[in-house]
Amino acid sequence: MPFELGMTIAWAETAQSDHYWIVLESKQYRLQKSLSDLNGYDHFVHKGTVGGVFQALLDAFDKPDVSITEMKQIYRKLRQFGVELQQTYRWNNLFQPSAFRRLVIAAAKIKSAIENPIM
Repeated sequence: MPFELGMTIAWAETAQSDHYWIVLESKQYRLQKSLSDLNGYDHFVHKGTVGGVFQALLDAFDKPDVSITEMKQIYRKLRQFGVELQQTYRWNNLFQPSAFRRLVIAAAKIKSAIENPIM
């Protein structure tokens, strides 16, 4: 992963790029040991938990209109949908393109349903 991160940073640092990058890490201070070249850049520690990832994403992207509660609702429903996908299609990997596309579409629909509940 250091190679890919280096390419991402190089791309972001070019004069013509408006590319934005973040680093998520599960353990505090591990990044300084493994990639000391990134000292001075903010990284976001999620402690290996779902809630930690949500907090890190909120810290990284500063979206005041999104709450961790809402993110957890979407996550729970999307996780159930993922289980159903795996059972229906007998998929072992939800990151394969066809499965992942379905997850992205489902996540958008779930978010919309949470934001606009039918009365």
